[in-house]
Amino acid sequence: MINNKKNALGVMLIALLATSCSEPPSVDYSATIRAVQMMNIELVTTKVQAFPAKVEASKQASLSFRVPGKIAKFHVRAGALVKQGQPLIDLVPTDYRIAVEGHQADYQLAKVQHERSEALIDEQLISQDQFDQTETALKVAENELEQAKTDLSYTHISAPYDGRVAATYFKAHEYVQALQPVMSIQSENAVDVVMEIPERLIGALRRSHLQVNQPTVSFAVKPDQQYTVSIKEIETIADPESGTFTVTMTMPSPDDLNLYPSMAATANVELVLSEDSLTQRIPDSAVINENGQHYVWRVSADNQLERVSIELSQDGKLISGLLDGDRIVTAGVNELTAGQTVTEWIKERGL
Repeated sequence: MINNKKNALGVMLIALLATSCSEPPSVDYSATIRAVQMMNIELVTTKVQAFPAKVEASKQASLSFRVPGKIAKFHVRAGALVKQGQPLIDLVPTDYRIAVEGHQADYQLAKVQHERSEALIDEQLISQDQFDQTETALKVAENELEQAKTDLSYTHISAPYDGRVAATYFKAHEYVQALQPVMSIQSENAVDVVMEIPERLIGALRRSHLQVNQPTVSFAVKPDQQYTVSIKEIETIADPESGTFTVTMTMPSPDDLNLYPSMAATANVELVLSEDSLTQRIPDSAVINENGQHYVWRVSADNQLERVSIELSQDGKLISGLLDGDRIVTAGVNELTAGQTVTEWIKERGL
């Protein structure tokens, strides 16, 4: 009985020793989320500059008749909202209707004469030249009839798009020439804001930068409210008199403000004054030195660590290897591994 107990105790002791001598389970530290101190790389020096500006219509059309005549009627007045295709102005159509009726009669006569000549040419009672003359006369009459109908259609002007009537330049019963502006219409769903940039600053206006850091504008009628705008056009030729470049920005028409062309505005634009990497100093605590080479841990958009090689000046300023907006770890860099997930350490109040 005693021997059995000793044997059992020996087996347990051997099992315990075997367990203690086995290798501990491996731990994947790369899967451990660790809080680290970070810094953002800022290679671009910017400045927000205010420029005087003015409101312009985003889309504006000057409307005119393609034929001359006397104005019969204005269907809308200046300031009215209109829909695409809505009638705006009519000319007195009498002369053009008479022209259509006259050319219609000429066409019918030419058609009858040509049909008669077709029967005669088959019986060889007229020459080929006589037949060709009637055929040509029919084509001329047909073209003149179509032109008369087109001219009649030109006695009406309809709205080319949804918008607002900005101005009218004539009154009813006044005579207008062909292509003489009689009305202007502006789009209503968007407005443009135009500013002038001096030549010395136009190089600091970067379209790619402003796509992310959009300009804002305020208007004299509501100076405390800022509206976001986007760059629509930057002219590449300076005004010969002022030496400035015209920059056009656009925005949706605000619901809380009525804006009209020539209204005063102020545009706030972020200019890129420099893009010098030597303005960014990398802390010593962020740098890993190996065999004369410098490395840092860059944090990706999904918070994964990536070790990248960088070049530094003698005073620790960045020469190459990182881009503006990159994030790097600034402490505990020798305890991290590639691919590890990290989160930014936020200093709690009182620590």
